[in-house]
Amino acid sequence: NSDSTSSSSSSHHHRPALPTAEDSAFMYSYASGYLRSRGYEHYEISSYALKTSTPIDNDKNDNNNGRPMSHRSKHNQIYWQYDGRWYAIGLGATSNVNGVRFARPRALSDYISWTEGLVLQENGTDSLTPGQVGGVGDDNDDDVIENPPPWRSNPNANDDDGLTEEDEKNDNLLEIVMTRLRTSEGLNLDWIADHEKYGETHVDAILRGFELALELELGAREEATATANTTTSTPRGKYGCIRLNDPKGFLFSNNIISNIFVELEDLDS
Repeated sequence: NSDSTSSSSSSHHHRPALPTAEDSAFMYSYASGYLRSRGYEHYEISSYALKTSTPIDNDKNDNNNGRPMSHRSKHNQIYWQYDGRWYAIGLGATSNVNGVRFARPRALSDYISWTEGLVLQENGTDSLTPGQVGGVGDDNDDDVIENPPPWRSNPNANDDDGLTEEDEKNDNLLEIVMTRLRTSEGLNLDWIADHEKYGETHVDAILRGFELALELELGAREEATATANTTTSTPRGKYGCIRLNDPKGFLFSNNIISNIFVELEDLDS
């Protein structure tokens, strides 16, 4: 009886083995092909959205000019935009305002001490109250942080103590590269070339890192045109854009993106 009980208990708690890397790749590729055949667009490495010929409910007044409308997540796309801006509240929450990231304390005790310190700081300064940045609360996307709130520069609000402005600039670029190459639109190289914090040397480094994707046919480079192409989303500029192919490029995205990171980090060595 004890043997049968042990056997039954073992069977009851048995967990199926995780799929192999090959099986996972097959399922990912199959899902991508199947969903695209059903009218879904694979707009981000792990995100699909149904395309329709008519505007979706939230966009009834939009003019789609005959182009398919998409059910893409409006919330998630904020984090993938080049100049995405969001305000996060709570333990460890990270906000991004005008290209500046700042995090709140992760531990509850630190968070309480930090908020108590803000009250004292506010009572002795003319700073904005917590949560206010520039014109927060209106719909003006051109707000500038002229008088930042105390929590933006509070060293206790960021676990990465000791980071220099150069470190933050580089980290922001790495995140842009990573998030944009996870999307179907890819990375606009001219945005980087024309950015005040980066430039053509960064574009050259990115292209060196992306050579592996081109050689293995995991990605593609779309040359820039004299005028913007609204049909293919080809940007106007000098360098064009790079993107990973679906599904194989997405499957090996970590390898390609890591390769680009190495080239970018070599610029500062």
